[in-house]
Amino acid sequence: MAQFIMEDLVNKAGLSDKIEVSSAACNSEKCEVMHQGVAAKLRMENIHFGEHHLSCPFEKKDYATSDLIICMDDDNIEKMKEICDGDPDRKIIKMAAEDIPWEKRGMNKMFDKIKSGCENLLEEVKDSVK
Repeated sequence: MAQFIMEDLVNKAGLSDKIEVSSAACNSEKCEVMHQGVAAKLRMENIHFGEHHLSCPFEKKDYATSDLIICMDDDNIEKMKEICDGDPDRKIIKMAAEDIPWEKRGMNKMFDKIKSGCENLLEEVKDSVK
């Protein structure tokens, strides 16, 4: 969900040629299809996403090619640090001050938290990419 919300915000800000957004899972060993509730919420909000999007695992090699690695909660941060053998370049950060837990029954609340986190993050980085 966060990838597509951020891509939407980046496109609307006219920065799609400067900011690349992608997503990966830190708690899976295989690629998985998007949860139906996430897809439905994105459609309801008119946010474009690939209908056949797969969430694939983050790999240690991805650390080198990432400028930032944004996690939803403290558990994900710890998992990312395990995958990457630490965070020597301090790229791994949390989306918001409070955790954004995965809530199958709370898509609206989760969407709002993620959108707010994406808006704040874009505001922080957009001056450095212009």
